[in-house]
Amino acid sequence: MKKFTKVFISIIVFLTIVCGVVIAGIVLYDIFAPVNPPQITYGEFPFYVEYEMDGERYIIEDTLICEFTGIVHSLGISKVRTWDMNLKSGNEIMNVLFSEENTPSVLKPKRMNVESQLWLDYGSAGYYMGDSAGRGASFEYRETWKISEKGTNTEDTRLNSKELEKHFGIKIIRFEFSKPIKNRFE
Repeated sequence: MKKFTKVFISIIVFLTIVCGVVIAGIVLYDIFAPVNPPQITYGEFPFYVEYEMDGERYIIEDTLICEFTGIVHSLGISKVRTWDMNLKSGNEIMNVLFSEENTPSVLKPKRMNVESQLWLDYGSAGYYMGDSAGRGASFEYRETWKISEKGTNTEDTRLNSKELEKHFGIKIIRFEFSKPIKNRFE
């Protein structure tokens, strides 16, 4: 029995050491491995959104400006490319369609929200510049509700055109965003 226990402990110690070496190798690789800059560092992406809300038509038309800003350490263990995104018009990058306070939840009608917001999320610069599997444009709905006297919880949900019409009476007429580019990183 003692021999079995010694062998078992030896195997566990050996596996722990191997795992430690592998993890250390991965961390060191992430720290010192080169992250190549993009071949294309600047892009312009026109878009057009037309919708109807409360019987009125609204148009959001602009151009997303995406630009490479550098390579930084992420959480101190790996390097990532960073991007900046602005609107050509100079408008705010967050386009809030509405914001309400103290309203029933759309997602869970029995819950009362402290705040609800609906906005057009333009997506990420990395997505448009071909750098990440990030996401493109969508409508985002945020609900914030109390979980205690001192605390709140927040939930963000992407909504499609059917959900926008069902929950908010918003009818999407046109939703056109430029496709992401194909970029190279050498």
